[in-house]
Amino acid sequence: MRLSTSNSKPVAAPLRWFVGAFAVMLFCVVVATESLLRLNVIPHDNFDKHVSLFQSADAHDAAFGDSHTARGFVADRGFVNLAYPSEGITQMAWKVETYYADRTPGRVILQAAPHLFAPYRLRASVATYPETSDINAAPLRFHLLERRHRVRLLEYWISFVGNGFRLESRVQYTEGGALLSDGDFSELSPRLQSYEARARARMHSVESTSLVDQAKQDYAEMIMFLKMKGADICLVSYPVTSEYLSEVETTHEPIVAFFWQQAELHGLTYFDGRQELENNALFRDPDHLNVQGANQFSRTLVEVCFS
Repeated sequence: MRLSTSNSKPVAAPLRWFVGAFAVMLFCVVVATESLLRLNVIPHDNFDKHVSLFQSADAHDAAFGDSHTARGFVADRGFVNLAYPSEGITQMAWKVETYYADRTPGRVILQAAPHLFAPYRLRASVATYPETSDINAAPLRFHLLERRHRVRLLEYWISFVGNGFRLESRVQYTEGGALLSDGDFSELSPRLQSYEARARARMHSVESTSLVDQAKQDYAEMIMFLKMKGADICLVSYPVTSEYLSEVETTHEPIVAFFWQQAELHGLTYFDGRQELENNALFRDPDHLNVQGANQFSRTLVEVCFS
């Protein structure tokens, strides 16, 4: 028995050293990553600014949608842009009902984008704003616990190192809530433009499924809620490039027909602006406007919808 005890001592010491070294290394990684988030990511994090705007805004005129609205509508003349990238119909409806729960709606822009009904959008699991609001209310937030940051940690580190140990945002967050950015799709070769358009179109292809039927019902109920509150509603499909539109037109037309049907049923204006801008220099990618395109289209949007 003494022999067994004496043999275990040399083994235990290296094991304790390994566990201790691993714990120290893990602690350093956690501290370094949390510092990266606090010092380099959070200062440029537009989501926190967006949530704060959503909680504090008091405008009666508002726009709702995903990145097409966030990047494509420059909110001024009384409007606030409450759209945010990657939001789906469920998030739009929650924000509409929450924002107008205790205020009277005025002019309301609802994004009418066929890609909202694409399978990947209908199956996406996106944190709800009640959960987000609770996180933002915490005085000492541990950002590593936030899923939206955890899934991008490797991307953050690669960008941080690749950009000379600094991170910079190229997105302009406006006072009215828009997320404007540069970029010129026309600078790409025609072949590369077509390639990117096809790649985006594959993601945005819409199928006829029970999920689409449910999403249509949710969208219609969102319109009904606003109608009952007395809102002046305009459904808007934002401009896309001709390369992108030619790839998605067949699968998107049934959804566009749904938007026309809703507009006719409720006496709404539907501005199908998908072909409104033909110059690819006004786009940052196949289906998002750059800052120049957003400024130009926003003026037309308000005139068409509410003049």
